[in-house]
Amino acid sequence: MKRTIFVRSFALSACLACAAAASAQQPRARRGGLDNLSLPSRGAGSAASPVDAPAGWLTFAPEGAGFTVSMPGVPEEPTPRGASAGARGQQFRSYRLREGGLDYEIVRTPPLPPEVFAKENFEDEFYAMLPRFLALGAKAGMPELHLEMTGERAVESGGRAGREYDFSSRTHRSRVRVFLVERAMLFVALTGAKAAFSEAKLRAYLDSFTLSQ
Repeated sequence: MKRTIFVRSFALSACLACAAAASAQQPRARRGGLDNLSLPSRGAGSAASPVDAPAGWLTFAPEGAGFTVSMPGVPEEPTPRGASAGARGQQFRSYRLREGGLDYEIVRTPPLPPEVFAKENFEDEFYAMLPRFLALGAKAGMPELHLEMTGERAVESGGRAGREYDFSSRTHRSRVRVFLVERAMLFVALTGAKAAFSEAKLRAYLDSFTLSQ
């Protein structure tokens, strides 16, 4: 699998959803709002549920990224060419690890303009439009996988509401969580062949992901 392109495609597509939500003239029905998407209970595996990391997994908390997560190793964090450490916060920040046939990826976008978030009903509009744009991102990022969106649910982390999306094809799966954090979009994803997936790995990774308070 060509690394990091997949989730970056999600992020770029979500930027389009942000732009569409910001330019919307009329309030939409809250099709994607939290009013119509129940948060999973703790017993059903919500992001707030405690979960034990498998033996050998590490806690990863990169400075300034605003999250902690358990992973089966230390991911790479490429720095864009020409970007200094001081300017890195204004760039896409990506973390990636390939282990056991699975790609663990986290992407944080640069901060979006404050006027975007000032729009009335922006968050509801954004989450209502996001599935469409993520589906486009899946097709653009890894077209050979033929992934289709198969599920959507509300999640939370560090007191912040977000969304979780399932993608599937005959041979592959992906699960992606999306949060709006300090005017940035933050994506955490697990992608790979179906044979490599297990609910234990999904929970150990995604449910350990915690946004800073």
